[in-house]
Amino acid sequence: MHPPCELMVETFLPAMRGLVAHELAKKGFSQSKISKLLGVTQPAINQYLAKPQNFYAQKVSALGISEAESTRYAGLLGEDLVTNQIAAVHTLYTVWRQLLLEGKLSDPNRNLQGQPLCNIWMPMMNPTTTGDERMAIVEEIKRAVKIIEDSTAFPNIMPEVSVNLVVSTKSPKGEPDVAAMPGRIVNVKGRARGLLAPEFGVSHHMARVLLALHSKFPSIRASMNIRYDDKIAKILKKNRIEYMMTDSSRREGTDPVLESIQQLLVKIKKQPQAIVDAGGQGIEPITYIFGESALEVVKNAIGISQQYSPERGN
Repeated sequence: MHPPCELMVETFLPAMRGLVAHELAKKGFSQSKISKLLGVTQPAINQYLAKPQNFYAQKVSALGISEAESTRYAGLLGEDLVTNQIAAVHTLYTVWRQLLLEGKLSDPNRNLQGQPLCNIWMPMMNPTTTGDERMAIVEEIKRAVKIIEDSTAFPNIMPEVSVNLVVSTKSPKGEPDVAAMPGRIVNVKGRARGLLAPEFGVSHHMARVLLALHSKFPSIRASMNIRYDDKIAKILKKNRIEYMMTDSSRREGTDPVLESIQQLLVKIKKQPQAIVDAGGQGIEPITYIFGESALEVVKNAIGISQQYSPERGN
């Protein structure tokens, strides 16, 4: 008996750790810092880095995952580890679950009665119908993401930590009631691309940010993160987009950005269209856009992107 979790622990996880270790090393992180982020010893990191990055890419490729996909997953995990280790674990399990659902995994050394491991596991993993409201939200996100993918200007306002688009049900009780893009929306050769289909319960940080806003301003049910810089600030002011900034002078806790937003919400009374977090050490400046629907949020984001680089098209 060989359950998929065994394959994850024995093959997928070590290979992804190797890829992430190399990604973080490229960004200038020391072996000591990488060991803390990945939760392994420094000698283990030394061993990971002693082998070429391609060694780990081939390990993942043997499971039926392309090198391009494994590189994107390693990048996302590295981004999450730097800002929130809990979010990184959540992303890891989200990617693994989605790989199982899509039937991408293969393991020539383990099959049962001639069937690939993933074919046996998929029926157990497939989600059940979750109601008309949830299906409508998923379809709305798909339409909104298609608009983003068709835009040639949008990639210019994408942050290094990639983009996610989250939408909640009318009466959300927690993260399971927030739909998002597993693996997020990433920049692939200069175009925005959603890696996986929208799903409920797959976002951690963005879902919690949205829930915090919704708890005070119930009409807010959608949010997206884009980059923040001086040019974005000028566009927000020019278009009279109501935004507020968090206090980034003090950073603590497992999700310092969320805590800064929660502190800001205690002070404000007027519903914002956006909240800006100026970032800090290891934290990228981000603009969080809010609205009543995914389409409203995306429309505002596309408008910003057009003004950010009007010479580059729609």
